Amino acid sequence: MDLVAREIQQYCMDHKMKLNPKKCKEMFVNFMTNPNILSRDLVVNGTQIESVDAYKLLGVMLGSNLKWNTQVDDKTKKACKRLYALRVLKKAGLQERELVLVYKSMIRPILEYAVEAWSDFPQYL
Repeated sequence: MDLVAREIQQYCMDHKMKLNPKKCKEMFVNFMTNPNILSRDLVVNGTQIESVDAYKLLGVMLGSNLKWNTQVDDKTKKACKRLYALRVLKKAGLQERELVLVYKSMIRPILEYAVEAWSDFPQYL
């Protein structure tokens, strides 16, 4: 892991980029039954990089097991919060046409974002 960290630092220096270890995350992707067996601390510029099991990249949750459970769970939670707001608007007397407009503009985009990437995995859905 130290070699990888040094190579990343060298790449950044070669391309005149500044690496901020406080904004970096480490995610170990594996399919082993005991994932902690290969766990080691990654240090860049004297700062330990935080290790995470899932990370949001460009609005898509990536899990260390490369399954889409975290993505589906994240989007479901976010959409449920907005569905509650839709229920409140319905009780406030909004017409069906207006409710559909709210759904299409505020809820459906959450559910459909990057769906092309993860929709081929119906075993979770």
